[in-house]
Amino acid sequence: MQIQKISISTAELDCQIIGKGKISLVIEMGLGAVMGEWAQLATRLSDR
Repeated sequence: MQIQKISISTAELDCQIIGKGKISLVIEMGLGAVMGEWAQLATRLSDR
């Protein structure tokens, strides 16, 4: 898993990259959500 920060205009986003290879799916959690809520799903999807 990689963690990186990206800037889009005036916003900075923290990203976790799970799995290997080309990035084919982005999960954006929105306001009030935390990565822990999506970690299990993201890990299962990255295995495919």
